Formats: sequence, structure tokens, C-alpha cells
Amino acid sequence: MQKLDNINNVNQFSSQNNQSSGYIKNLVHLIRLKLDNGSNFIEEVELLQDFQLTVEQLANVEKLLILATNNFSGLTKLNEDLDDILSEYLQNYYVKKNKNSYIKYFTNFISIEPSLNDNIQDTTVHALSVAKINLLNKNVETSINQLSSLSDSEYFFAVWIKQAEYYVKVTNALN
Repeated sequence: MQKLDNINNVNQFSSQNNQSSGYIKNLVHLIRLKLDNGSNFIEEVELLQDFQLTVEQLANVEKLLILATNNFSGLTKLNEDLDDILSEYLQNYYVKKNKNSYIKYFTNFISIEPSLNDNIQDTTVHALSVAKINLLNKNVETSINQLSSLSDSEYFFAVWIKQAEYYVKVTNALN
């Protein structure tokens, strides 16, 4: 009779553990959605503390608690900001490259954006295009690396890179 009770206890523990795992996955998914939308996710992180977690998971929850206090405007805003910065960067790039008075004049009236196709000959424009595509695919770390490799990247992309690095830190802590 004792062995049967132990088996029932193990089955009950296993069932509770599976249920907790489901709740944790749902909370992590909710945190990801809130991060992408730029919403505060501190309450969800605090809920994660209520579960029995491994030491590594607890360390990640502690990181998330710290990161959740930062202000992040969301992935959509990060995309919009990158569009604006890319346009500014390209205008500056073409003005420096061509030194043509017509180009300087027209950049006051038009906005230049990198193409998102693969037929780009200029390596700088290609790098900008790849960075944008990676961001659209949520490969934010690759976008950061791509933009960091460009000349004048600190001047144009420093603030954007800080925001993008925050996104990467949070997503890494959620994995």
C-alpha cells in the first residue's frame, strides 16, 4: 500500500509540474508580446517568481526584474526609428559620396530608403538593407552587428543600438 501512495504522489507532482510549466510558458509568451508592444511587463515577471524554478531560471527572472524597470517603446517603434535613421544616413552617405549640388538640393525634399531586395551593388546600402530585413525578422542582434560595422555608425545609430540591445537582453533572459 505504501508503494501505491508513493506512485500517486509522484503522479500528482508530475501533473502539478506540467501545469506549472504551462503557466510559465504562457507568462513568457505574454512578456514577449508586451515587450514587442512596448508595454510594461513587470507584473508578469513578478508572477514568475511564484513558481518553483531552477537556479538558472531564477537568475533570469532577477535579470528580467531589473530590465523591466527600463522604458522600451516596442519593436514597432524600433522599426520606425530605424527607417528614419536609415533615411538620414543614406542622405548623408550620398551627399558625401557624390558631392553634387543637385543631390544636396534634392535631399531637402525627398527621403531615401534602402531597397529590401538582393540586387544592391553598393556594399553600404546592401548592409543597411540587410540590417532592416533582419530587424523585420526579429533578428535584432544581427541588425545591431550589421549597423555597427558601418562608418559613422556611432553618430547615426548609437541611441537606436542601445534600444535594440535592451530588446536582445530581455529576449535572451526569456530563453
